[in-house]
Amino acid sequence: MKLIMEKWKKFVNETNSAESDSTAEPFPEEISQTYDTTHIDTAMAEMDKFNNGRLKEQHRKAWKIIAKYWKHAKKPLYAAAVLRGAYARPNSFMSKQGAWSSAFVQYCMKNNKEFQKLRHCKYLGRHSCYWKAAKKNTLKIKLGQEIPENDWIFLSMREAEKIEYTPQPGDLTFIVFGSGLHGDIVTPRGSVGGNLADTVKVNSGKKVALMTQDKKVKIKLSESQS
Repeated sequence: MKLIMEKWKKFVNETNSAESDSTAEPFPEEISQTYDTTHIDTAMAEMDKFNNGRLKEQHRKAWKIIAKYWKHAKKPLYAAAVLRGAYARPNSFMSKQGAWSSAFVQYCMKNNKEFQKLRHCKYLGRHSCYWKAAKKNTLKIKLGQEIPENDWIFLSMREAEKIEYTPQPGDLTFIVFGSGLHGDIVTPRGSVGGNLADTVKVNSGKKVALMTQDKKVKIKLSESQS
């Protein structure tokens, strides 16, 4: 026992000495995160509620879940219509115009304070309400201006490829949908999105753009302009 205690004291002294040594190696930057990434787990949890795409918006069990997204997007009337079964009626306004994919993303991102800064629209049901603001941050970097280190930027996949970056968990990816863009949240299980074939599931569509908070990407983007 005495030998064990002596070894323990030696270990504690060495540890304290290393911690107080100004020349000790710092943690690698890539494992240090200063922004919220709970949207990764939230997106996967919501997908599980939709049974990986098998539960559809027409099913009663889905109505309360989707209504939650609309309430967060500040559309209480839409939420009320969903709870009354609007998505189960093929000719209803909600079935034709009530796309909830952006409301899903907005809900999942609710804890990311930098994402909240992007929400510049009164109506939060459009993906452009956040990606256009992120694109303005990208332009600032291209012009040599500084932005807060954790702010989001928007890149086309072509721009990302030029700096050798591929989407990572926590990023958002985009596909072309109609005349606009549809956004999904990158998770270890794939890019998870809402209102994909009337459900929440992994989107296998061709990615055309991404959003990220990654500091290294901003540095590479800035360097690529010189």
